[in-house]
Amino acid sequence: MQDLGNFSNSDHKLIFCNLDIEAKIAKENKIKYDYHRMDTQGMKDELSLINWTSVLTGSADECWEKFKIILLKLRDKFVSVSTVKSNGKVPCMSYEKTGFLGNTKTRNIRLVKGHRE
Repeated sequence: MQDLGNFSNSDHKLIFCNLDIEAKIAKENKIKYDYHRMDTQGMKDELSLINWTSVLTGSADECWEKFKIILLKLRDKFVSVSTVKSNGKVPCMSYEKTGFLGNTKTRNIRLVKGHRE
């Protein structure tokens, strides 16, 4: 790491460093819930059958857990799912950042603008 001095008239310092990174991305399929095609009426009908005063007893945390379990079961029952294949890219990396990295998985990155290898 190299200290490049203060930034303008600020007390903040600029630093120059190399990061050697290697990203290993596991290609895995993910489940995607399609809420636009869910059976809304079926879910409403099922929700209307629940006796909420008997279900939601106890502390706020206990009530939330019970409510969450009910919602997750309803989601699994009434919301259709599809499988999305992973493209093997790092999800937090934008096009600009991946273009900056180039085609290699391991690369020295210069963090100070204008100082790339």
